[in-house]
Amino acid sequence: MSGKKIGLVVTAGAVIAVGLAVAGTIGGESAQNTFTSEETTYYLDGTSYSGPPIERFTPADAQQLAQRLAEAERAHGVCFGWKLVDGSTEQFDQGSSRGPGVPADSCPRWAETQVFVAAGDTDDDVDAADIKVAASGDLDAQLDADDFVNLGVTADSLAAEPVTATGQAALGLPLLLVENGVLTAPRATEDASGTASVPPLPKGDGSGSDWVPWTWLGGLGVVVVLGLLLGFRARAKQKSTSDTPPAPPTQGGPPGPQGPPPGGSQGPPPAPPLQGPPPSGPHPPRGPSTPGQQGWPPPPGGPRQSWPPPPQGPPPAGPRR
Repeated sequence: MSGKKIGLVVTAGAVIAVGLAVAGTIGGESAQNTFTSEETTYYLDGTSYSGPPIERFTPADAQQLAQRLAEAERAHGVCFGWKLVDGSTEQFDQGSSRGPGVPADSCPRWAETQVFVAAGDTDDDVDAADIKVAASGDLDAQLDADDFVNLGVTADSLAAEPVTATGQAALGLPLLLVENGVLTAPRATEDASGTASVPPLPKGDGSGSDWVPWTWLGGLGVVVVLGLLLGFRARAKQKSTSDTPPAPPTQGGPPGPQGPPPGGSQGPPPAPPLQGPPPSGPHPPRGPSTPGQQGWPPPPGGPRQSWPPPPQGPPPAGPRR
């Protein structure tokens, strides 16, 4: 595990404690900014406490806390420990980064969080608690209980949950020593476990080896877009053609010029019936007419035929000879 990860693990307890304090504020209760309150007081040495015994560490709790402190020892080179004293029975639980039951002062450089808790005789009596820090000569930071308030550890939390609050205080001690300048924050080191590290992302100038699949994906996207556009265009054209109504057949009046019918040429149409004298005015043109000119309507198909002139009326009256 790298030194950076170890440092994060060391401060996990402090982060959890701060989160609990913030959660209390969100829930509508103001965060406690003092170590004691109206329901608690400071524990005093030499004072007799006759309240019920407090909660003790189980072997599993002690082992878990020792493992967490061992990570802090590897990061700082200091043996960290804890000690929880019951002020009523004078019994205590102790351990360190070297294991449960092993005191921290067995190492050349060490720092121990000592917690004292005494429960009140009745529910109306106040509880007493205190935190002290013992360390080797080069790590004496002169810390007291008030320094742990910002980590969410107070006399109220110690009286309510002695084991949990003691663990938070022990895990938060390395952070307090760093903040006070007694210890330096660990620097990130190479991973000595031998596990492969995650490869870095390719450079933004395209020099990485992942440009080929991205090029294929880009080309495929262009093809899909072009296909969709062509499909929409063909569909719109087909719909426009189908929506145009067919032209109605022409009735009456001379039709336009037509080509020969598919069945071949036909014979001349029957002659038109005789008509009387035309009205005054110019006579209609005689002889064959071309398509598009006025005169007799063209036959349904084929070339026009020569029509005989219409019968003439009697000549106009004039002088007789």
